[in-house]
Amino acid sequence: MDINIRRATETDASLIAATGLTVWIDTYARDALTRDMAGHVLAEFTEPRIRRHIAAPSTTI
Repeated sequence: MDINIRRATETDASLIAATGLTVWIDTYARDALTRDMAGHVLAEFTEPRIRRHIAAPSTTI
């Protein structure tokens, strides 16, 4: 199996957002998911937000 590591591009944003949301829920929502936590995760793992991170010159994804 070959593994290729590369910088993320804007076309990766939806996959990164979905992966982040899934991992967060699987990791942290098992104990108890509060309204505040739900609001936080839904605001953080969005395609537009991930696109902004990818476009930021100081960020490597």
